[in-house]
Amino acid sequence: PSDRQMFVNDDSLNIPENMFYLSEREKEVEQRIFTMQAASEKLVSACIRYRTAVLLSGPSGTGKTTFARHLAKSSLSSIVSSYLGKTSENIGKIFSVVARDPKALLFLDELDAVAVNRNHENDGSSASSEMKRVTLSIMQNMDTLSPHTIVVAATNKIDAIDNALIRRFPIQHEVLPLSEDERVNMVRQFLNAVKENAAGSFKLNWDDSDLLQYAHEAEGRSNSKITDQLSQAIADMLVANSMQLAFPAKAKEN
Repeated sequence: PSDRQMFVNDDSLNIPENMFYLSEREKEVEQRIFTMQAASEKLVSACIRYRTAVLLSGPSGTGKTTFARHLAKSSLSSIVSSYLGKTSENIGKIFSVVARDPKALLFLDELDAVAVNRNHENDGSSASSEMKRVTLSIMQNMDTLSPHTIVVAATNKIDAIDNALIRRFPIQHEVLPLSEDERVNMVRQFLNAVKENAAGSFKLNWDDSDLLQYAHEAEGRSNSKITDQLSQAIADMLVANSMQLAFPAKAKEN
């Protein structure tokens, strides 16, 4: 619908499933989400209102947004992402759109940017008062959603979010940086996915010992930085008219 376009980002739904990497921790959370969603239908019949709401926290770049996109890609009909607007009126518009599709997934990215802790001292500014109204609006609108709707939110600063809002997320999960073994698996899966998806267009080969060295040196670098760096290396390979990937010499940030 026309009133949906300003809030919806469907680009991620076009990403092939084999491009997503999930650690075992996130796979367990994914299973719990869909298990609880199924259970919520039975709870409703018993007059128990349970909503599958997930609050993802953790450092920037660990994959919170990617995880939400994976959930939307794998099992859900639509995703509302990353655009909340400046007023409670726009918040209401988002929730009214979601309410039309009870099987939707509502993704609230960078929740701490709009859902402030109302217990913090009010500086008296109109902006501060408006953000507290927005926080209250989010909570009130969440309470009106169908139990079948999945709500996922992400934040880098969980301590900045109002406790009353946090309580509306029965599933809370901290997304941690990948271990070295997990980085190896992510890089290998990414390259294998590119190789599979590019079949017939170009060939991609690499030395596995170089892959292991690259993953080791990539400690401290975000997941998105790693995939960006690999994508650039593949582009450089194609420009050089080669089929052998040259991993970046250094993966750590300066």
